[in-house]
Amino acid sequence: MPAVSVIVAIYNIEKYLPRALDSLVNQTLRDIEIIAVDDGSTDSCPQIADRYAEKDPRIHVIHRKNGGLSAARNTGLSAASGDYIGYLDGDDFAEPSMYEKMFRACKDFGAGMCCARYRIVDEDGKTPPRELSREPAGGWKAPVCFDRDEAVCHWLAQEDEILIRNSVWSKLFRRDLVEGLTFAEGHNSEDIMYTTVAMTKASKVAYVDEPLYNYVFGRSDSIMNKDRGERRFRDEIPFLRQQIRYFRDHGMDEASDRAAFWFYTQMLYYDLDFREAGMKDYAKRLEREIRPDRAEIERIYKAPYVTEGNRRRMELFLTSPALYALLSRLYEKCVVPLKQKRKS
Repeated sequence: MPAVSVIVAIYNIEKYLPRALDSLVNQTLRDIEIIAVDDGSTDSCPQIADRYAEKDPRIHVIHRKNGGLSAARNTGLSAASGDYIGYLDGDDFAEPSMYEKMFRACKDFGAGMCCARYRIVDEDGKTPPRELSREPAGGWKAPVCFDRDEAVCHWLAQEDEILIRNSVWSKLFRRDLVEGLTFAEGHNSEDIMYTTVAMTKASKVAYVDEPLYNYVFGRSDSIMNKDRGERRFRDEIPFLRQQIRYFRDHGMDEASDRAAFWFYTQMLYYDLDFREAGMKDYAKRLEREIRPDRAEIERIYKAPYVTEGNRRRMELFLTSPALYALLSRLYEKCVVPLKQKRKS
């Protein structure tokens, strides 16, 4: 059994696939299994994957009919034999030491899973790092370990100092945490519940404070850039609500409330985004979506971790979404530039 199995979902990404596979073949952790799942690609991806497998016996290629990212990952998981499971999207790429550092952190701390910082790059992979991935003057901090509730708290706070997000590709999972756990097929944003269930089961979560994964953002053909209105209502919103219920059902009331606060914060952002993109029908739909939650929102927003600014924004939104959008635009146009000017 290899130490780590990395599942690579592949679909019509011939431009990026060699870089992704090279980043895995050249990992400093040699005891690695690479499960390349070709999800019915119609370009040269099947041939590229097969050529890599001929050169490296650690690569196992599975060709299947197109079923989407979740189905491809589920197929890979059923074939994986490693002690730990990782995921890499075929248009992204890993740093050479990624899996060694994450595997070592899990072993050193006895952790069921590990999360790592990541870097957001353009298609060429050479974009200067943003603040969340720029190395601080004192260097990156040593790996740390959190108990489950601490890890969940950092995650739901959506902070940059401890960068934990929903994505499975920035994580390593011990096999027993994900045994029998599958991604919801036919949906996007499937990482939300997969990470929720796995982290809920983990008693310890390691964290590596170093950008080890390169997430390619801004591809014009990416599913993340298409039909974002329908995707949010079909996938993101239901999964975020399911997450809130899941925490509550498992006796994690504070985590459930924090997840709810993050959910409603996202809804404010989505409403502004819809309005600015001229998608007013989606904005109206979102406002109808959360209007029945008013009593629950008022309860959640009394929590001590909710700032006064957050409370006032939500109060304004519940009073008049249109006025909230107008004042938010004025704030971004007039106040934010002044603050940036003062800092400089």
